[in-house]
Amino acid sequence: HAVKEFMNGASEVKIQTLNGTDFSFSIKGREAKVDDGDFSEFGKGGNLPAGEVFISPVVGSSKGTFIVDGSISMEKSFILKSPIKIEVENGYIKKVSGGSEAETLKCLIKKASIQPFKLAEKGILPKDKALEYSKNARHIGEFGLGLNDKAKIVGNVLEDEKALGTIHIAIGSNYDEDAPALIHYDCVIKKPSVFIDEKPLMKNGKLMV
Repeated sequence: HAVKEFMNGASEVKIQTLNGTDFSFSIKGREAKVDDGDFSEFGKGGNLPAGEVFISPVVGSSKGTFIVDGSISMEKSFILKSPIKIEVENGYIKKVSGGSEAETLKCLIKKASIQPFKLAEKGILPKDKALEYSKNARHIGEFGLGLNDKAKIVGNVLEDEKALGTIHIAIGSNYDEDAPALIHYDCVIKKPSVFIDEKPLMKNGKLMV
């Protein structure tokens, strides 16, 4: 909750890592959300382990490069054998590079950009939504910070993204529901430095609040 308060009301997030991440986006007008594991209220639920704060970047605002070096959730979750470099412009992915896992990601993003039109043809998705869903297959939909000191990167992103000292950036749909997509791929990054309106929130994976 302290991290949420640190982020709320801010305008910009910047992320850097020693291996080449240099990425930024706007969060102006967005509200951070907390996954603290408190499901005591009637009808409330979530995934376990808990332990993250996450927010949806403003649509079209993200830019720069991020290097995924932890794990990734695609059609399944797994620890990466080699890093994936993702280049972003105006909120959308322009280039993905790396090894075989990067090639798999490129194929799945392409598939998610084609599938909406097929669903529209079948009447499953409204035709006027197909283009939006297709475009958002390359959208940057989430930024989250792992805050659980017991969680580890094990190849299951539901746990990996909660590990203290990591962040995750998701490709595809967001949680403010203004960028719908057929996919939401969480990309876990180790030991980042995170700045909120130039103020340090995390330095090389160490939380500063």
